Amino acid sequence: MSAVLTQAQQRTAIVAALAGVTAVVDGQTVTIDAHPTRPRPTAAYQAWPVWTASRPVAMCVAETEWQVVVALPGADAQTWTLTGDALVEAVGDALADWHLTRVEPGQLPVADGAAMPVLIYTFDI
Repeated sequence: MSAVLTQAQQRTAIVAALAGVTAVVDGQTVTIDAHPTRPRPTAAYQAWPVWTASRPVAMCVAETEWQVVVALPGADAQTWTLTGDALVEAVGDALADWHLTRVEPGQLPVADGAAMPVLIYTFDI
């Protein structure tokens, strides 16, 4: 029987899985810079996990839902679509040990009315 990981251990495992993920974006290799929480300031190609829910599945055992947020460059849809498309599979592969349920584009508020494009991966551990 495998050991049940604490939430802190899960976060550490997620960061380790993301660290060093690479993808080719417009002919250039980019590398994910993984963090345990959202870095400030947030820059393109940084990624971090966000705990979103825990559901009891057995006595003293819970399934934990996480999201990974990957910051993308670009202020316009054309730029971040190009970078996002290149990263979808690479980051998804890094999270393959868990039950990936959704990948979606999003916007991360960064300043007065400004937003940074992101990819959001939702999965269960």
